[in-house]
Amino acid sequence: MSLRGPLPDVEIPNVSLYEYLLGSLDDADLERTAIEQPHTSQSLTFRQVRDDVLHVAAWFAANGIGAGDVVALALPTCPEYITAFHGVCRSGAAAAPMNVQYSAHEFADQIEKTHAKYVIVHAALAAQVQPAVGMAGLSARNVIVVGAPPGAAEALGCIDYATLLASDGPVPADITDPATHVASMPMSSGIGGLQKPVMLSHRNLVADLVMLLPIMGQVDPGAQVLVAFLPFSHVYATTGTMNFALHGRHLLVTMPQFDPQSYLELIQKYRATILNIVPAVASLLAKDPAVDSYDMSSVKIVICGAAPLKEEVGDEIARRLGAQVLQGYGMTELSPVSHVMLPNMPDVSCETIGPAAPNVEFRVVDPATGQDVVVPEGKTESEPGEMWVKGPNVMLGYFERPEETAEIIDADGYLHTGDLDLGRLLGALE
Repeated sequence: MSLRGPLPDVEIPNVSLYEYLLGSLDDADLERTAIEQPHTSQSLTFRQVRDDVLHVAAWFAANGIGAGDVVALALPTCPEYITAFHGVCRSGAAAAPMNVQYSAHEFADQIEKTHAKYVIVHAALAAQVQPAVGMAGLSARNVIVVGAPPGAAEALGCIDYATLLASDGPVPADITDPATHVASMPMSSGIGGLQKPVMLSHRNLVADLVMLLPIMGQVDPGAQVLVAFLPFSHVYATTGTMNFALHGRHLLVTMPQFDPQSYLELIQKYRATILNIVPAVASLLAKDPAVDSYDMSSVKIVICGAAPLKEEVGDEIARRLGAQVLQGYGMTELSPVSHVMLPNMPDVSCETIGPAAPNVEFRVVDPATGQDVVVPEGKTESEPGEMWVKGPNVMLGYFERPEETAEIIDADGYLHTGDLDLGRLLGALE
């Protein structure tokens, strides 16, 4: 029995990620500030973001990188992550985001599993990544360094990211099939086992963002300000923060490392309107007395993901900040969001995952019988069952792992999430 949320389906444009996010910038958009990174005093307009993306794409094209190739990113949440990720995608290659907390062996494992030909790394992470590059069979000439002093990258035999930004070569033709062309290859353990590269197409990432826009538009369709500390290597931040801000022409304030005091200061200084958080930060906002020392009145909505949010924590945030607190559900294989609470649902607990996003079909299946869990008449929640999800946000599959792909995506196109404790789908079931 296929279930859906209350919002109507939306049209998914058949365009590349670059075209959807940056291809329609007008003269007014180009002069707007896109990114601020206060601790380095960096500031980029949308014109600069677009131009940097195209320069990066041109450099990779000139160096033989394009469709079928992969470039790994070992960067914190910073302006260069945005231009590097989208520059790689615009070149026709796939970006492989890497967790900056990885050990050298974990970096090497992802480089090998994705067959990455280049690694873009921040200078602060070079000590961990350089040994990994050698373990994976690459050389220093395959390493592009962000944030190094002039001449330092070249002294190590590497390439300075500034070289990419200065490229004046031709920009390659954009991709022609967004539905099959891989844009990003993050890692996930799926429903179990070792980490595997997840193939997310341009259409997957465009679709998930388009599906979220009707939900976010119910809060305030105008300009927003987001303070981003979540790692862009996590697809929650890729779609919900980075790409959302680029598409909406919103101001994105980046924090390479999370610090509670700095986070609160930036929310106050920049008048942040949307907070994308995880439960650990939710506890800070709910319980830390320091929060009362800052003006948080600009915040309209707080979205929590990546792990379950307790109702009492969400309710306390709403009370302290005067904002709506919403929880979402997803996984890397879903680009990542399939369910999220709708704004203005006062009778729905923030502990629930909310309705399915537009274009998403789902089932709740008893793992013992394989039968759909029946919702008793007059109830809005079911007994626990496994969530199965179908929609344009479902990944293409695991890279070079057809058997594991077949284990998680069935013949009808439903992705079996492996999550069983999803009986409390209040507001999500028809």
